[in-house]
Amino acid sequence: MPVHVGAAGPLIRDLQSSHHVHGQDGMGDIGLELHSREPASYRGVQALIDAIMDNPGEIELVTLGPLTNLALALRLEPGIIDSVKRVVSMGGTAVLPGNVTALAEFNFCADPEAAFIVVNSGLQFEMAGLDIPTAHAVIHHALAAAPPSLRPTPPFPIPIPSILLLSNSPVLPHPSRPLMPLPLLNKIRMQTICLKHD
Repeated sequence: MPVHVGAAGPLIRDLQSSHHVHGQDGMGDIGLELHSREPASYRGVQALIDAIMDNPGEIELVTLGPLTNLALALRLEPGIIDSVKRVVSMGGTAVLPGNVTALAEFNFCADPEAAFIVVNSGLQFEMAGLDIPTAHAVIHHALAAAPPSLRPTPPFPIPIPSILLLSNSPVLPHPSRPLMPLPLLNKIRMQTICLKHD
């Protein structure tokens, strides 16, 4: 799977990171060997546009961070609005407080101008906001503190929520319920695909 480098920062604001949550490698510092990989290009926005325009009606985007690259793609090629099948975004919050401020969830807060552009663009946009993992994808104290060999789940989803839980992180909506939004978001998408193919 080719990986392309996207925007270096938000549209107009200073870059905010969440290394204190996701680790320096963005994967909870779980020891993945990421050093030998080289990007396919440094033109991620154009690669996104090309993939969409070369496959009209077939591309489903799952966004796991700020929407900067997609907002830039919309500005450069508005035709992608009618060519993207749908966008499922891990971002925002509908009914709960945010995890950055009382109202803001990190992915939308990190580049709110980009979020505004994407949400109001006319794309088939589905928000998997902070409220969904808060209600449905949680890890409790015992599982987070258990040694990896005793956990009933694969190792990848655990480290970041464990770090949040064991550090009593202020970004959690509830101290005993750390979130697992990435696996949940992919499950939402995969269930939709399975339903369509059955």
